[in-house]
Amino acid sequence: MPSGNMSLYLCIYAGGVRTYEYLHLYLSPDKRDKEKNRETMMLAEAICAKRLVEVRNGQYGFKEAQAVQLRDYVQRITEDKHGSTKRRYDALDNILAGYCRPSMMLTDITPAWFSGFMNHLDKQGLAKNTLAVYVATMRSIISQAHREGLLPTNPIVGIKGVGYEETNRTYLTTDEVRKLADTPCPNEVTKRAFLFGCLTGLRNCDIRALTWADVHEQDGYTRIIYRQAKTKGQEYLDISAQAASLMGERGSDNEPVFPLMSWHAVRQQLKAWVKRAKIAKHVTFHASRHTFAVMMLSVTDIYTVSKLLGHRELSTTQVYAKVLDKAKREAVDNMPDLLKTP
Repeated sequence: MPSGNMSLYLCIYAGGVRTYEYLHLYLSPDKRDKEKNRETMMLAEAICAKRLVEVRNGQYGFKEAQAVQLRDYVQRITEDKHGSTKRRYDALDNILAGYCRPSMMLTDITPAWFSGFMNHLDKQGLAKNTLAVYVATMRSIISQAHREGLLPTNPIVGIKGVGYEETNRTYLTTDEVRKLADTPCPNEVTKRAFLFGCLTGLRNCDIRALTWADVHEQDGYTRIIYRQAKTKGQEYLDISAQAASLMGERGSDNEPVFPLMSWHAVRQQLKAWVKRAKIAKHVTFHASRHTFAVMMLSVTDIYTVSKLLGHRELSTTQVYAKVLDKAKREAVDNMPDLLKTP
């Protein structure tokens, strides 16, 4: 707009038809209007939620917003999930099949039902973090149903979830990464992709989804512009020349940079590769991300590392600081000599 304001509109794609609804709401570029912009975005999101309910009611034939079966709803939103997230939602649906009756409605969810659901999970002998993930997923589903107007109120507000247990994050030392780089791998694409993860911090799912259209040359750097599969956040990541060399020769825009095999095949290839390199650690593909985080914390500040990893909260990155606390190590090294040597 001539004034510099940004106009907001909704892009609605339903039934094979794309339509646009201009909201007559505007964001100001003036930093002094930060609070006003925040209120404008809240209003836009409320309108978006309302339109989403209207579209889904029409698409799925929901005549009354509240007349929706719980498992029917879970299965429908699972259709939009991919990869490990989809597998988690499918597993949750199987758990619900053993806990609630098939005809249970969303509106039958009560605080007592949710507490019983947590007890049911606890009896399955799951690891604490796995239990915490399922509880958080169920909480997210209920909250989404409330936002979409399928529940008049959120029945589980105030109910405490299950806390996560801090786990050991396996990472590789610089020498171990070099050792892997010098060791043949059963699959060359898996090798390049894992080392790429060590040098960029990208998750396995984001490396899999990376196409050449996401790779750009800018100001002498190779920049990756991608949307995180986990957080859906848009990311801009400049990568090193070492990392860029692992991508190989550029292909067409729609081609994957790393045409990896199935999840199972990659796990087996990685296991054989690590064993061949004589590294006595249980290394998963995600260890490449941990490795990048630890290496970066040894050369730069935690805020920069958080941005490189695409974390929304600095507290998420602080877990790695416990693995390699450079400040503490430097403090110990700088302690003056107190004991006389003979």
